[in-house]
Amino acid sequence: MRGVSLPLKTRLKLTLARSRIRRQYYESCFGHEPRKYEEFFRWFLAAMALEGDILEFGVAKGGTTCLMAEKLLATGRRKTIHAFDSFCGFDEAEFECALASGDVTDPGQRHVFRSGEHSVLYVQSKLCAFGFETCVRLQEGFFQDTLQRFLDANPGARFCFALIDCDLDSSVRFCAEEIWDSMVPCGVLLFDDYVSLKPGKSLTAYSPGVRRVVDEFVAVHRPKARGLRNGLYHVVR
Repeated sequence: MRGVSLPLKTRLKLTLARSRIRRQYYESCFGHEPRKYEEFFRWFLAAMALEGDILEFGVAKGGTTCLMAEKLLATGRRKTIHAFDSFCGFDEAEFECALASGDVTDPGQRHVFRSGEHSVLYVQSKLCAFGFETCVRLQEGFFQDTLQRFLDANPGARFCFALIDCDLDSSVRFCAEEIWDSMVPCGVLLFDDYVSLKPGKSLTAYSPGVRRVVDEFVAVHRPKARGLRNGLYHVVR
C-alpha cells in the first residue's frame, strides 16, 4: 500500500469499530435505505448463478465492495470483484462540464470524495480488516484511463454483474458502453442515482445526467429487461 500508513485514528477505527462498520453496511454510499439494499442483493445474488466476474464503478469508502465480497464468499463461488475508482475524487474538468450542463445540480459535490477515507489505502485496509482482500482487485485511476487498459489486458473476459455508481453522466455512459459487449447473456447492470429515495427529494444531485444517459443507453441497446425499482435501475443483457 505504497509504504504510507493510515492515521492512527483511522487504524483504530478499522480495528475497534468493525461491528459498527458492518452494521452500517460497511459505510456504503447507499446510506440507510433497506429497500435499496434488498434490491441490490436480489440482482447481485441472481447474477452469481451466471459465469463471469463482477465489476464496480465508483467505490468511495468501499462499502458496497465489502457487501458484494461478503455475499460472494458466502456463496462459495470463485469470482473476482474488479472495483474501479480514482480514489481521489472527481476529475475537475468532467465535474465542471456536468455542472455547467445541468447534469449535476449541486456544486457542493465538487470535492465530496477527496477525504482520506476515500483513498485506495483506506479501502484496501478495510478489505483486509474484514478478510475480503482475496476476492477483490482495486483498479485505481479515472475510468477513462483504467477501464480500456483493463479490458485489453484481459481479452475475452466476461462479466455477470456490474454496479455503475460513478455519478457523473459522462463516466456512467463510458463505463456502460465499454463493458456491454463483455456482459454474459442475462448479465446485470445496476445503475445508482437515477432517482432518490429520500422523502421530498425525488432526485439526487447527479440524477439529471444519470437519467438521461441510462435512458439513451436503453434506447440504443434494447436490453432483455430493464426498469427502476427501489432506487436502482436494472438493465439485463
